Amino acid sequence: LDSAFNRMEYIPDSITQRKSSDFGRGWTSVWRAACTVLQAGLAPTVNRIRTQIKRSGSADRNYQAFLKKGGRIEYAVDAIITVAKNVCVNGDDGWEYENFQEDIEQHPTTPLDYAFDVAWYKCISKGGGGSLETQGPYRNSGDDEFGNSDY
Repeated sequence: LDSAFNRMEYIPDSITQRKSSDFGRGWTSVWRAACTVLQAGLAPTVNRIRTQIKRSGSADRNYQAFLKKGGRIEYAVDAIITVAKNVCVNGDDGWEYENFQEDIEQHPTTPLDYAFDVAWYKCISKGGGGSLETQGPYRNSGDDEFGNSDY
């Protein structure tokens, strides 16, 4: 994952309508922390990402604004798991797989590789997050005005 991977379509429209530049930068902080957790070989639980945000000093006003406007780490974890599922089941989820194929294929296989419901439960519900009414994406990424934002 990199900073171009923002997946704003995994945040409900009711929340993204309250967008601001600090909201976008807070969302970026969540993704940076998620990348760090994943690069450490750990499951991207809500608690681990939250801890990484605090540890990195990213829990600044941008991240706080993101939270105050309804942003949640759970949306990023949902995106990670859903994109992984799309890649494993469909062979692709858009441009990400092609750009990161070598990195993705270097990861060791595990018995839970295709247990996406278990991963979702462990990383979100048991991983320190709250429940999400539905899983994303909440709209098509092509319809997402954030895709080419300046955040």
